[in-house]
Amino acid sequence: MKSIKTKNFNWLYFENPDKDDLSAIQKIFNPHPVVLGEFNSPTYRPRVVRYNDYIFMVLHFPLFNEKTRIPKIGEIDILFNQEFLATSCSHYQHPLFHFFEQIRKEQGNETAKIPKNTSILLLQIIEVMLNSCFPKLDHITDKLEEIEKQIFLGNEREMVKEISLVKRDILNFRKSIKPQGSILKSLSQNILSPNIDTKARVNDIVGAHIRVWNVLENQKEMIDSLEATNDSLFSHKLNETMKILTVFSIIFLPGTLITGLFGINMDLPLLEFWQVLMVTIGFMLFTLLILKIMKWF
Repeated sequence: MKSIKTKNFNWLYFENPDKDDLSAIQKIFNPHPVVLGEFNSPTYRPRVVRYNDYIFMVLHFPLFNEKTRIPKIGEIDILFNQEFLATSCSHYQHPLFHFFEQIRKEQGNETAKIPKNTSILLLQIIEVMLNSCFPKLDHITDKLEEIEKQIFLGNEREMVKEISLVKRDILNFRKSIKPQGSILKSLSQNILSPNIDTKARVNDIVGAHIRVWNVLENQKEMIDSLEATNDSLFSHKLNETMKILTVFSIIFLPGTLITGLFGINMDLPLLEFWQVLMVTIGFMLFTLLILKIMKWF
């Protein structure tokens, strides 16, 4: 556990809290056993619940591992009252930790803009996490542009897997962001000290969420269009390959038939090798001429 203590609030920062951390939470907030259990275990949907002495909130944000390219959904559990705010992360959240360290460095600076209370701190945390989504969205956009470039360079086969990976990233992003819209819109009713400043911040947060969702909608349309284009070009190339193989099969079919006839154990005319060869070539050229007239190639 890490903590920040100022005259305005106390921030308790947890990553995968253990028994001692949960005991500290129990002593400060005295939460309902269900809330205490969710504070230490995954919750698969965002929620906000207001109790008599505290508010419990669960939020989700996407996480990306550039090496493994396996996306995850990072959960942030928040408990706060007038004096204390506690955050718990199931996975390391760099934007949240960086914001925590920033406030800890500035708490002794009288000119620093330290949040006035836990409600303002909560809104700043949410705003930081939402703003951290935009660089990730830019990264996805860069991937989409590269996929588009590679598709029209003729690398359709290689792009099949790349398109699937990017679609998974977008799906993971949408799965974590969309359900939080109603939660963020209800922030005005679920903060402890509502005023003009908090209402303006809530509006900014809702606006940031809408911008994130609009970018995701645009990216989803782009990846669907690129996938359809890639499939169309790949199918066209496959059809061309099948057409060439079919032409070769038809050209050599008469030759196969003639050589089969002359190979049977019967007396047939033109048994000399060169005579059979010339007849075979003649039939093949005739077949080739027919295919040319039919504009197969």
